[in-house]
Amino acid sequence: MQLIKHFMANDASRSALNALTRATFGFSFESWYAAGWWAGDYLPYAFEEDGRLLSNVSVNRMRFLLDGQERHFIQIGTVMTDPAYRHQGLASRLMRAAMDDFAGQCDGFYLFGDLGALGFYDQLGFSRICETRYTLRARVQESLLRGPAREGGFAPIDPADAGMKARYADAVRGSAPYAALEHLNRLSLTMFYTASMKRVLYAPALDCFAVLERDGDNLCLQSVACARRLPLETVLAYLPPFTGTLTLGFAPCGGDESLFDAQPFDGGEDYRLFILGDALREIETRRLCFPALSHA
Repeated sequence: MQLIKHFMANDASRSALNALTRATFGFSFESWYAAGWWAGDYLPYAFEEDGRLLSNVSVNRMRFLLDGQERHFIQIGTVMTDPAYRHQGLASRLMRAAMDDFAGQCDGFYLFGDLGALGFYDQLGFSRICETRYTLRARVQESLLRGPAREGGFAPIDPADAGMKARYADAVRGSAPYAALEHLNRLSLTMFYTASMKRVLYAPALDCFAVLERDGDNLCLQSVACARRLPLETVLAYLPPFTGTLTLGFAPCGGDESLFDAQPFDGGEDYRLFILGDALREIETRRLCFPALSHA
């Protein structure tokens, strides 16, 4: 058994990583990698034996903009161990190896921990904090619904339209900021989630893209990608009709906060946010959240 790291460009090791992610989480990185969306910021650490990965922990180098200042964090993700090798301390050793490598090179470490593994991260010295979830205020929604239908509003994109996909990628790469905690090196992770274009909509009247997730009558606006900064209320006015609630997948900025009710959110039935480093406590104290498409 040997420790290998930073091996995404190695075909054999990446194939072994994909085998473990398929068995553990039901997905593969291969189509994302083959399309050229890996940009070097996703760095796996693994124990390998006879061509198989026994355990993996991945580092994600994250750059954010907060109050005009750039923050550098390390997000830990893809934590997994083959069932036959669990309870042997392999993931703990990988976590420590990764954190040792990046100690002093970032403003802190964070991760979204599965509910079944909370004690594991507690033992590694991480602390739990809450993010803030933003929900559109009822009076704002009523005002939007009373308004006239908007021509050129958001509509789905044909996934086979390569030209629109390229335009979307350019918009993500060069978008004006819409989040108070703005993810700067966003393209790679955003395309991991949206390269299929199934949740991406485009509004010709605004020349603006949005990633929208629908859950029954409720909507989640996960991201906005637009070269010019539009008031978020303008963007909302061009969304498809909805009768439930609308939540944001990011913390609003630039005066858009007044449109939303803010509530602490601990991850619900999905996760808990763990941090290591005092700088990350601002996420809770300043009522921020990590953008939904930045989760690894």
